[in-house]
Amino acid sequence: MEYNFSKLWSEQFWGFFKFKNFCMYAEDEESQAAYYKRLGAIHINEKGKIIEEPSQLLLDTLIEENRAALDM
Repeated sequence: MEYNFSKLWSEQFWGFFKFKNFCMYAEDEESQAAYYKRLGAIHINEKGKIIEEPSQLLLDTLIEENRAALDM
């Protein structure tokens, strides 16, 4: 078995930048809300009407999950 240092280094190097990008994303709640709104999630309001934009409760929950992941 041959040790491939360059492969190991590159995986760790790019992994760091992926994590850095997540940190920048998780700290910007406006970007998260805009991203989740573009996903096209639907919900039904109190009157039974289908709404194609995600509810504020869903947005708050998803943003809170990202904040918790960032805190860990």
